[in-house]
Amino acid sequence: MLRTFGALVTAAVQLEESLAAFYEQAAQSAREGAAKTLLGDLGEETRALSGRLERVRREQVNEMLLEPIPGLDPADYVIALDEAGEITHDALFTRALEAEATIARYYRDAAEQMPVPEAGRSLSRAADVHAGRAARLRQATGGHPG
Repeated sequence: MLRTFGALVTAAVQLEESLAAFYEQAAQSAREGAAKTLLGDLGEETRALSGRLERVRREQVNEMLLEPIPGLDPADYVIALDEAGEITHDALFTRALEAEATIARYYRDAAEQMPVPEAGRSLSRAADVHAGRAARLRQATGGHPG
């Protein structure tokens, strides 16, 4: 169980790093074009969000040290990201959509547990970022990955 603010954000950074690596590998293996550009952009954006989360953790951890958090089970937020270069284009976008939805759900659930409103808002904003990315992925696939 993730019961501290630091643990919640550390888990979030790990999710972001996994997703960034997936997008970067997918962009490298994609043919030139809109998909390659989108995947590359998503990888860069994901790395940037990871850095922002690290900053939030450093800046807000003192406020959160004594605040109990009911906890989240990391098993509820596992993202399945195969090697991006070894799956089909459609499967890649399906996995990316699933990952974006799972990470957005993680942030929303974590935000609800935050006793410090500013920390909750930071996590809610991260959820909104992932929801927006999912919309971009759906648009790139005409509303569906397959």
